[in-house]
Amino acid sequence: MHRTHTIAAVSYANTFPFVYGIENSQMIDNFQLQLFPPAGCAASFAAGDADIALVPVGALPTLSGYRIISEYCIGGVKEVKTVLLLSNKKIKDIRSIGLDHESATSVKLVKIFARHHWHIQPAWQVMEVCNPEAYQQTDAVVAIGDKAISLSKKFLYQTDLAAEWRNFTGLPFVFAVWICRNDLPAAMENSFSAALQYGIDNISKVVEKYKTRLAADFDLEGYYQHNIDYHLDKEKKQSLQKFLTFVAEIV
Repeated sequence: MHRTHTIAAVSYANTFPFVYGIENSQMIDNFQLQLFPPAGCAASFAAGDADIALVPVGALPTLSGYRIISEYCIGGVKEVKTVLLLSNKKIKDIRSIGLDHESATSVKLVKIFARHHWHIQPAWQVMEVCNPEAYQQTDAVVAIGDKAISLSKKFLYQTDLAAEWRNFTGLPFVFAVWICRNDLPAAMENSFSAALQYGIDNISKVVEKYKTRLAADFDLEGYYQHNIDYHLDKEKKQSLQKFLTFVAEIV
């Protein structure tokens, strides 16, 4: 009996080109596409539900039985606009940071910066950052995805974590990679990569389909062209290894 495979993708705007490519390729005939916050994608793969998943790189040390696939990722060469440390104090004066419970990567990244780059020792508090009663209890909050777009207007200082990684290491940053189970057929992997490529090649159609889901003043096309970088190249792979080395120290 033919088995339908499952793809777990992130439900944020940075993944819309991938979603568009999957939904508009023949590949979707053999797959069920499910959308989650980043942490949900990792949980789906860990539970054995997803055969392919877009996983936050901060969650990779907790997973097994996978391989990284495709030449695509969610990355940033400079500012990404949607992974931010927001505060009303300068970094040197921050004593507490609220952590977005939906992301393993940004949480670990801000802890790396605190220890090795900013040289501060804040108290950490996991929270639902969209809840004003929660984020007002800390000096700063980490916000990711679409929620960072709206929350950024409420704070005096914005630190873009991808740009901060570039300042710290001189490298681009990788937020999430596609992984699959080790037994996924190579032909299926090739079809999947082609679907992702189709989405990247049709950004204007992606913008037209999804632009109403975000704030009217958010430049979605500019975001795809200038902030998110989807290519998992040699430099990003080097950056990923450096990040995971730091993560091993704080886990």
